[in-house]
Amino acid sequence: MMAEQYLAERQQLVLSIQLIDSRHKPTNLDMQLNEWLIFNQKPHIVVATKADKLSRNDLQKQLKVIGNTFAESRLMSYSAETGKGRDELWSEITKA
Repeated sequence: MMAEQYLAERQQLVLSIQLIDSRHKPTNLDMQLNEWLIFNQKPHIVVATKADKLSRNDLQKQLKVIGNTFAESRLMSYSAETGKGRDELWSEITKA
């Protein structure tokens, strides 16, 4: 698989950002990618996108589901609409 080869061999790639739609449970492909990143010890974070599309309560429930699914990964939420989570995400990127 071309993407797998790229992720495995690209030395300049210091951080992978896995985007998950916060409105839905992680898919099988989401879980496969996350397992691959962990197995291959690739630095990564999981970003739950579209955080503005859910109520605060529903977002917290979804983040719990996503967090439990990806227990070994750092998780944060993000909204392109409101900018929520932007500073935290940029901080992680610059640290990498």
